[in-house]
Amino acid sequence: MAAGAWKVKQDMPPPGGYGPIDYKRRLPYRGIPGYGLLAIGLGAFVFGTYVIFRWNWERRHLAFEDMEARISLMPLLMAEEDQNFYLPFFLLSKPATWIKVGAVSQLQQLQDVWTSTPRIPQPVMLTEDFWELKSICKSTEG
Repeated sequence: MAAGAWKVKQDMPPPGGYGPIDYKRRLPYRGIPGYGLLAIGLGAFVFGTYVIFRWNWERRHLAFEDMEARISLMPLLMAEEDQNFYLPFFLLSKPATWIKVGAVSQLQQLQDVWTSTPRIPQPVMLTEDFWELKSICKSTEG
């Protein structure tokens, strides 16, 4: 067969051409747009930062009040600790004519605990005689 013997039929557009192609994406509305989400995120961040700064300020303020209270009570606490430490030695240095026997033994136990080698002190039970003796001693001082 010779070249051109076959006739090729080619498809052509219809007369007047094809209709317009709709190429736009028409998706359904799906919630808040991006700028809205960005605004909500920034708002949450700013509010959270404010709450944290406010809480830190309040915590600092409370710590300052606690420190002031501790500083103002320190002389009182130190005086009470000194009194509790030196009272048995003071009572033992008094004449023993008016000291009850039970209180003397308790004072001796306290002195042994405080003057012994450093260790965990054993608890000493103080009876009413000791506290009575403490009140007598206070009344004789003044």
